[in-house]
Amino acid sequence: MPSANSENRLKNFKNKGKDNDELRRRRNEVSVELRKNKKDDMLSKRRNVGPGDDEPLSPLQEHKQPTPQLSIEEIQNGIQSTDPHKQLQATQSARKILSRERNPPIDVMINLGILPRLVEFLGHADAPALQFEA
Repeated sequence: MPSANSENRLKNFKNKGKDNDELRRRRNEVSVELRKNKKDDMLSKRRNVGPGDDEPLSPLQEHKQPTPQLSIEEIQNGIQSTDPHKQLQATQSARKILSRERNPPIDVMINLGILPRLVEFLGHADAPALQFEA
């Protein structure tokens, strides 16, 4: 009985009695997790995700009309529409949703079936704003 108790105490004390391979594996897992978190943080900083996203960054942006955030259904209907203004507004909303969220709903946008239409918008030389947003 005393040997089992002392063996249990030995395993509970820091790294004594633990397998070196197990310790190495845990260190690697922790370092990978830290690198992933740091990468995600850098991406979100690069995308300017934060509380002040709606504030204008330059004097030119102060005079622009803010585009309302559309729902997923409104985005789908707007992109499939024939009205160029609705197409531009829906494309802008889709881009903002995909670029501002930490985990963007890429699969949702793919399942909506709007990608072929967005690719089509890339060929619209007569609408450079729509082309840029697509």
